[in-house]
Amino acid sequence: MKKMIVSILVVGWLLTTCMVSARIAEFKLQADFSMEMQFAYFTNSIFVDDDAPPGGNGSYQHPYQYIQDGVDAAEDGDTVAVLEGTYAENVTVEKSITLGGKSRMSTKIIGTVYISSTTEVKLQGFTIKKTNYDGEACLLRLYDSSDCTIYFNNFENRMSLPGNVLGYCIMLDHSSDNLIRLNTIKNKIGQSAPRGILLHYNSNQNMITKNSITKTGLGILVGIGNDNTIYQNTVTRSYFGISLAGWGDPLTYAKNNKVIANEVTDNFVTGSGGIGIVVTNAKDSFIYGNNFARNGDGAPFNAVDIGLSNQWHNSKTKRGNYWDDYAGEDNNGDGIGDIPYEIIVFSEDKYPLMDPIDIYSIKL
Repeated sequence: MKKMIVSILVVGWLLTTCMVSARIAEFKLQADFSMEMQFAYFTNSIFVDDDAPPGGNGSYQHPYQYIQDGVDAAEDGDTVAVLEGTYAENVTVEKSITLGGKSRMSTKIIGTVYISSTTEVKLQGFTIKKTNYDGEACLLRLYDSSDCTIYFNNFENRMSLPGNVLGYCIMLDHSSDNLIRLNTIKNKIGQSAPRGILLHYNSNQNMITKNSITKTGLGILVGIGNDNTIYQNTVTRSYFGISLAGWGDPLTYAKNNKVIANEVTDNFVTGSGGIGIVVTNAKDSFIYGNNFARNGDGAPFNAVDIGLSNQWHNSKTKRGNYWDDYAGEDNNGDGIGDIPYEIIVFSEDKYPLMDPIDIYSIKL
């Protein structure tokens, strides 16, 4: 009898607790990536549910039906918490809010998210995708925005685009000091397939880290941008893996960008070629601690450097990158090749590594 009474009391307590805190528990995001566990709890939120009837007020009992309505109702510092469902809409964010989906696998935006002229936006927990081209070829655009966090989302750009249009999953334009972390990008393989991440037009000091990018025309591209860090990403099965490009005028070169501890493998399109990393109109780049393997269609094609003063090793540790086509020897057994790895056209890795690296052991 005592056990039965205790059981009834416990069940009653659990039911009461669940009723009080249901909304918080419902919006707990659990991110498991590379043995990391991250949690986010949404409280004091504006709620959105695609199954809600029109006329909601954003409360738990009467959520908005569309994400944009929730964003429009929010003030700086608010959270817009989006229930599982499919939201066929474009979303514009011009204020400092958190926009969070319950689950990135089951909370889907079919459209484009615009983050414009704002700071400290957090976007997390969504699948953002498009299959039909409607004049907009990008899934997420940050314009003139800083200190934003794009975290734990899926991006799928499956659009078939006109020949003169380049598609992207994430584009930063005049946007600096942002964090792009733990996202998954998967498009469709091909030379003209949509690109993964573009840092463009004076986008500086951004951190691109721990993202998984596959099946893109180009995984990560730094255009006119300085002091960005590309760290511990996996880029695979794309046409080009990573590119530091800039523009032709040395005044608009990409400068002082770091490409450190990335896995860049299997980037090629059968019959069309492919390259692991391309450095063109860029200078004073630091590229080390990366694994480059099985890039190029047929003959290995891991790297090209026609920029200026780019360094392919860590000057403190005297360690460079791993290249699967390195043909030198290691006669003293220190794990570093005895001769440099030649990089087409104007550079070399002075300290090529003999074995692949655990990229998560490399610290900035």
